[in-house]
Amino acid sequence: MLLTEPGIAADDATSTALLNCLIREVCAPEQQVRPEGAHLVARLPRAGVVLRTGLA
Repeated sequence: MLLTEPGIAADDATSTALLNCLIREVCAPEQQVRPEGAHLVARLPRAGVVLRTGLA
């Protein structure tokens, strides 16, 4: 999803921006992000929480 697409809802844009920030700042530095089929799996370091999101 591009945040510049016409007609994108504010909540979709906000969710995408927050997820990108979480992955960039928290998960990626600890190598806790991996593609898995049509999904992206991100593990929160030292928290034991795993997030799975669809790839566009």
